[in-house]
Amino acid sequence: MLSLDKPSKTYLHMSALGFASFKALLDFNEGMDIDIGAEVTDNLKIEGRPSTNNELNEMVTSFMKEEKLGALKRGSFLTMIFEALRKIGYTSTDAFNATEVFRIHYYSAALEVEVP
Repeated sequence: MLSLDKPSKTYLHMSALGFASFKALLDFNEGMDIDIGAEVTDNLKIEGRPSTNNELNEMVTSFMKEEKLGALKRGSFLTMIFEALRKIGYTSTDAFNATEVFRIHYYSAALEVEVP
């Protein structure tokens, strides 16, 4: 039976792809020419999208809280982000580190601890 109170695997997968694409865009933006990078950042801000890695971390944390992902779904979701980053071209280490940052921000928010 279909449950409407829990996010579907497809919904989580599509969300993970979106978060991974923003992570890649933000990381790519850091290596760009200052003028072009500033223009991309300004456009992201105007559109209401995350323009820094910290904003993206907060957005992923909010998503996991709002969707009320339990430990298993949360782990699956972060694995989906990892897999998407790998497909984009991240090394396993970089993709793992990115998802660990998301995980750390989630738990620090849950425990109300500030992350530097």
